[in-house]
Amino acid sequence: MLNLKAETHIVQAAHDADRALWEVGRRLTRGRLPEDQWKEARVPLEVARLTFVNAVREQLGQRGAPLLPLHGRPTDDDPIWSGS
Repeated sequence: MLNLKAETHIVQAAHDADRALWEVGRRLTRGRLPEDQWKEARVPLEVARLTFVNAVREQLGQRGAPLLPLHGRPTDDDPIWSGS
């Protein structure tokens, strides 16, 4: 459990990220997310996480453009994903 006291838009962004995580998590644990659908299924998670981080950065007074990527994750066509 996480308690968060912040501006409404930050709290909403945190709730949206949590909701996206639960939705994908439920599909995974119930075996309803085939591997070939993972790329598409993770998009809402990544969007929600990035939205939350940018909302917090804005609130904390971080100047500059919003972050576009939030990680150094290899691209979808990187050989790391093929298991080779």
